[in-house]
Amino acid sequence: MRLMSTALIAVVAGLSGCTTDRPLPDTTKTGSLIEYVQALRRETSTLLDTVVAASTTPTQDAPDYRAWGDHWCPRHVEVHSTDDVVRKVGEYCARLGGSFHEPYCTRSTDPENVLFLAKFQRGIDRCQGVAATVAVQIIEPKPGMTRSAGYIDRLRTYGHRTGSDLARQVLAAQEAQAAEQARVARELPLMRTRGTRVCQKQGGVIFLGYVEDNSTTKIKVSVQEAYYATGRDKELGTRNPNYRAETVWDPPDRWYVCE
Repeated sequence: MRLMSTALIAVVAGLSGCTTDRPLPDTTKTGSLIEYVQALRRETSTLLDTVVAASTTPTQDAPDYRAWGDHWCPRHVEVHSTDDVVRKVGEYCARLGGSFHEPYCTRSTDPENVLFLAKFQRGIDRCQGVAATVAVQIIEPKPGMTRSAGYIDRLRTYGHRTGSDLARQVLAAQEAQAAEQARVARELPLMRTRGTRVCQKQGGVIFLGYVEDNSTTKIKVSVQEAYYATGRDKELGTRNPNYRAETVWDPPDRWYVCE
């Protein structure tokens, strides 16, 4: 049984490794990137791989967009790697009047207008070494829906940010910086007062100590305890019993009053 299994695996690997020169799908004959890549998947697969490529994951059909993703093992003389598929997707994007910079195809005259998303996954092997693995996730709008809320929200799940999103992020960062500067100015007199209880958050740990002294630019803090942060702003969680007290000199803006 083991010999037969080994032989079968060898046959499958050998067949899967054959290349094909079948005509590739024409980017001008389809109005959907998903349909184009599905056709590309079928035509670049060989023999037993073709059987696998004949079935695919279902396409998600939302009101504003369509989404699809799958992987395959291309063995075509012209298309046999992720970079080759990226090139073909770029050609499709150019036909739409766009420019493809992974993972977005944006209209050349309007970079805010995302014509589709094609996100490729690299560094994986699902083809048992007989071919390169191409894995892709595609989000494309339905006709006239490139600026629809549903489509843009789906793009955001892949990290896309509109110009308005970026502007809001900048404004939020500026407001946070101003609020922090106001806090430091408000708390500075207490920070320079001996005995004030102060805290500092570093990653997932909050250190608690007391002000012992101060200089022109720094405060001397006797750090007594460390707590695991709960994730709720500056709330103290479980105390770390293994923390050993220490004394540090630090700029006051690295600490906050936690009386």
